[in-house]
Amino acid sequence: MLAKDIEVLLELDQVLERKLRNAQLDRAFTLECRALPAMAQMWRVGLPWNREELDQCRIDYEDDIKELGNEFIRELDNDLPSGKKLPRNEDGSFNLRAKDQGSKRLGTKKYAGFNIKSSKQLLEKLELVLGYTPVNNDGKPSVAKDALKNCAADSPTIQTLMTWKRREKRRQMIESIQDKMSNDGFVRASYMQLGADTGRMSSIKPNNQQIPRDSEFRQCVQAPQGWKIVDADFSQMELRLAAALAKDKNMTAAFQRGEDLHDYTAEQMGCDRQIAKSANFGLLYGAGAEGLRKYAGSSGVIMTNDEAVKIRDNWLTTYSGIRDWQREMNYLSRSTEGDEWPETRVPVSNMRRFLKGDLNRTTVRCNTPIQGAGAAILKCALGNLWDKVKETGEDKVRIAAAVHDELILLVKEDLADDWAEILKTTMENAEAKWLDDVPALAEVSIGDRWSEVH
Repeated sequence: MLAKDIEVLLELDQVLERKLRNAQLDRAFTLECRALPAMAQMWRVGLPWNREELDQCRIDYEDDIKELGNEFIRELDNDLPSGKKLPRNEDGSFNLRAKDQGSKRLGTKKYAGFNIKSSKQLLEKLELVLGYTPVNNDGKPSVAKDALKNCAADSPTIQTLMTWKRREKRRQMIESIQDKMSNDGFVRASYMQLGADTGRMSSIKPNNQQIPRDSEFRQCVQAPQGWKIVDADFSQMELRLAAALAKDKNMTAAFQRGEDLHDYTAEQMGCDRQIAKSANFGLLYGAGAEGLRKYAGSSGVIMTNDEAVKIRDNWLTTYSGIRDWQREMNYLSRSTEGDEWPETRVPVSNMRRFLKGDLNRTTVRCNTPIQGAGAAILKCALGNLWDKVKETGEDKVRIAAAVHDELILLVKEDLADDWAEILKTTMENAEAKWLDDVPALAEVSIGDRWSEVH
């Protein structure tokens, strides 16, 4: 029986290999296979956390959550119309009980009031404040992040609520990390190598991609004694890939001069850097003025509809190559509306993504090749890096994690400088192959804690 199982595998190999070639996916297959050993090492190694400092971080977040919650309650009550205010106790304080308490028979009954964690109650109150119903990306009523960021520009109270939710999410993340922590202080996430339709990897238990950038959070990741954290991040990777793919002259020239693109955009458009940053990321994939306004609002940048229209027009004039590329993607979207299985291909890997139904729209056609290429380049770097790690030995260097466009190594102290150069060169070589005239850049640093290196 075992011999037959092996024989079937040999036959399947030939069939599947032929299917891969016919679908032009052999390059994607090779790329993913080369990244596998590095992925396996990340599963084994994980990130080293300082247990005591992480617990203190959780306590600090709990204090912030309480303070922000009280601030949101005051702002919400102030925004609500007369007759729709939040319920109060007899002493005038807000009734924030999540459920009824006490006994009616004994005269100790106290009824439930407003519960900030109740999505139903939040939605009802926010509708009164905004004058419309917050909806998520699927058009359904919601108070989740994707719904709130779309209306943050319309209400400072929403921004306070979003800050509260972010803090609460961080507290939950710490609990997730603590729950998965081994006796040695390491937390080993489970990686999904093709976790997204674009080909980007994801991770669970915990989700390393959602670890916040807060320095007080990341300082809790601490290298073991005798080791260093060597960290490298692809600098403005999506913007560089877009400049190369769209052949945008201004964006390419700015990168060639070594300029920070957000600073350059601010100078060209006559606005501050934060607005320029919102425009660079908010408009890159073909969003309209309203999309820009909502994206900026989620980052605390408030602009009117007229301001958003002006900024979008100026941005598309500055980056006319991106504008023309977006128009091309819009044409492809419209011209394939009737196709049963419209698809797009990802540069670098040539992986295909089917765009059935609502997925066949301009923003997805712009987003997929950029994010997909970025994911493929990261995996190319991992594959090449593994060859060098294997040669040096896991007792001296280990691939600990991949977070978005960032790779994190644990390296023996005496080899940290050498491996910083190896990591930087490996990542830039993987990226440079696909950027044409746009220079590749990976920013590398060495430290004892994650907060020191990124």
